[in-house]
Amino acid sequence: MRGRIVVMAAIVTLAATTVAPNPVAAQKWAGWSVYWENDTWVPAKVGSDDAFTNGLRLVLGRDVRENLPGADLWRRVVGAGGNVDITSALVIGQNFFTPRSITEYQVDPTDRPYAGFTYVGVRYDVTQRLEMDGGRPAPKQHQTQHSLEVDLGVLGQGAGGRRVQAAVHSVITTHRIPKGWSHQVSNSLGASALYIYRSRWSRGLVDFTVHGGGMLGTTQTYPLAGGTLRFGKGMSGFPTLLARNTAVEAQARHPLEFGVQAGSEARYMILNSFVEGAPWSRFDPGVTRERWLGDIRVGFFIRVQAARFNYNFVRRSAEVAAPGPSQGAKDNYGSVSVSYEPGINGFERESVADFIEETLPSWFRGFYLEAGAGAEVSPDEPGTVVTHVMHGALGRRLWKDLDIGYEISGVGREFGPAAPGDSDHRDRMLIASAASLRYRPLGGRYRAFDFHVRAGLGDAWFLGGRNETELTPDAVGPRATPCPTGFETSALEEPTDRAFCNRVEEGLAVIYGVGLTWRPLGSRELGLNLDILRADVGAGAYSPFTGVTLGFRWTPNEPG
Repeated sequence: MRGRIVVMAAIVTLAATTVAPNPVAAQKWAGWSVYWENDTWVPAKVGSDDAFTNGLRLVLGRDVRENLPGADLWRRVVGAGGNVDITSALVIGQNFFTPRSITEYQVDPTDRPYAGFTYVGVRYDVTQRLEMDGGRPAPKQHQTQHSLEVDLGVLGQGAGGRRVQAAVHSVITTHRIPKGWSHQVSNSLGASALYIYRSRWSRGLVDFTVHGGGMLGTTQTYPLAGGTLRFGKGMSGFPTLLARNTAVEAQARHPLEFGVQAGSEARYMILNSFVEGAPWSRFDPGVTRERWLGDIRVGFFIRVQAARFNYNFVRRSAEVAAPGPSQGAKDNYGSVSVSYEPGINGFERESVADFIEETLPSWFRGFYLEAGAGAEVSPDEPGTVVTHVMHGALGRRLWKDLDIGYEISGVGREFGPAAPGDSDHRDRMLIASAASLRYRPLGGRYRAFDFHVRAGLGDAWFLGGRNETELTPDAVGPRATPCPTGFETSALEEPTDRAFCNRVEEGLAVIYGVGLTWRPLGSRELGLNLDILRADVGAGAYSPFTGVTLGFRWTPNEPG
């Protein structure tokens, strides 16, 4: 849980600083949204690691005075009149999908394949302006919106789905490192165009929005239709849908908005490469898709000034029609988004940098936050075949060039298939979390290069180290042999009714290392961070590890 919070905070804050303007240039970026969709955001008993298992999406909105090329063309295509706002955005995202069970090296050929898709794209929205009453949106509204998104990416191994899922399971969840990514769709170009039309009616505390459209592409092709009902206060924009359907809102706003929502969407799947493989590959692993696919979602939302938080619990119908483990299997996951939406009226009044430096509490003066991923460089534990390292830290200035903070570092070690005569294959997850001090002997908190040394300590009752060893049986069902001494037997886990053996040791954690930040774009806030760390979780001969990570570091500007 602690690691998940650190990583989520890193994603959100890094997104914020990505759009911070150059102080000597005109403001071109004017809002952002970060989406994270994962079963982590629902209770463990209803979530699952199969089907759609993770989605990340960053949307960077442009200032309406500096729209991306093509915005005016899209306005002419939809035939919009003069009472509209035209907005554009850059989008970056990754989605990946897995079969019902992720712990087998040999994947069931009758199950859906592993599939990852990483993409970049542009989005255009032509939105009818709100009716105003006394400088605020009127309580009765009818709005329409035409949206177009064009994405280009890579489907298959090049999308990096294996790396992301294995690292998250190794360090954040310390649970069930995936094994079958060799059984994934082949590398291919992914291109798509998504069109959505929305019509919204608002009457006081209630609004209802219908939407329709479709996607045409090499990854998925389908028409879609759906609707969303909301109850709340101050609702003045369109509801947040699931990640692939939503961008940054840019409207006149009430200062406070909150409420609950429920909605659904149906799609008729003409093509679904995440289930059946790339359409031009005869050798792709894949199974027969369901033609009809639907989502039901319920959630809540809150916005204070320009900052918005939205949550949806999503229930998705089965995607696989072929007989096998995934046939008829439904999927549950959570969709979380955090946004900064300055609104049309806010472009003149407040920039993203102003929001970070002026609106947020003064606690962020001297604050730092960093996150990265990499590999272990310490001597291998016998049998290790793959390692995954992640690192995150946050803190603030204590005195001059001395900082105090918190950090979490971890390594996941995969030991390969079970040895001959052994019924289990093994994984180990080592996590060290500590309160730390870091010092800049050369100064440079906001210079192009920023070098630091650091050390931290954590005990079992406060932060500390964790050494978890997981034994996964090769056979499904109840265990043929008992777990070794010192291990606990898990309850049978769906869908294979497999029982795992787990041993967790907790104790002292020591972390020390060095880091170098480079700010190549002249920004004092955002930089690339190279980190070398040594950690000992105090639980066995191979509990120390040395990792090298590459990531990002954010240090908000000091006043003046």
